[in-house]
Amino acid sequence: MARTNTARKVTPQNTERMVTNQHQITFRRPTPLQRHEKINFALAGAWMFLLTLGVVATNINQTHAEFNYQTITDQVTKVQTRNANLKEEIGTLGSRTHLMGVAKQNGLTMNKKNVRNVIK
Repeated sequence: MARTNTARKVTPQNTERMVTNQHQITFRRPTPLQRHEKINFALAGAWMFLLTLGVVATNINQTHAEFNYQTITDQVTKVQTRNANLKEEIGTLGSRTHLMGVAKQNGLTMNKKNVRNVIK
C-alpha cells in the first residue's frame, strides 16, 4: 500500500468504533438513601445523643458527689481536731501539777497517800 496525502472519508461506523474503543469516564449519581437506611441513621443519631446526655449527667453527678465528699471530709477533720484538743485539755486538767495548783488556790491540802489518777 502506498501512502498518499489524500484524506479518507470517515464513515459513521468508524467513529462509533473509535468512541467504543476509548475509555469513557462516567460519573454516577449517588443513589438516594433507602427508607430503612434513613431510619438506621436516625436511630444511630438518637442513640449517640442519649449516650452524650448520659456522659454529661454522669459527670454532673460525679462533681456533686465529690463536693459532698469534700464537705463531709472537712467536717470530719474539724471534729477530729476538736477531739484531739479536748483530749489534750483532759490530760492537762488531770495532771498532778494542775490538781495541786487548784488545791493550793482553794486552801486545800492533799494527802499524797490517798491520791490516785485513773486515766483511760
